[in-house]
Amino acid sequence: MDIPNIVRVPIDVRKGPWVPATRWRRNGDHPLDGVARCDPANFEGSVVARWRGVGAGAPCRCGAPFSDHGWIVKGDVMVCPGSYVLNHPDGTYSTMSEATVAALYRSGDGKKERRQ
Repeated sequence: MDIPNIVRVPIDVRKGPWVPATRWRRNGDHPLDGVARCDPANFEGSVVARWRGVGAGAPCRCGAPFSDHGWIVKGDVMVCPGSYVLNHPDGTYSTMSEATVAALYRSGDGKKERRQ
């Protein structure tokens, strides 16, 4: 079963509230990043920015080099490629691993986001 790129998941896997979650793979993937207004060579998304941490060439626990990661501006959180970015009601963001979203979705606890 393929997991959609945009789903609804609970902020905490044990309880709600349910929030939109968008799969992130690289800068510009998030629908609110403002891709049309950016210089592709020097891109900074308004939701997910470029990784600024140390060890850009070293691998993360997810297996990807840190240079392939992003940084959530409103939440101060690193984003691994393939993770989902959760949009909280207060305007902040967090991440959830692809494996956790897949488990929620397959169990019926995750819901495909409907486009209005």
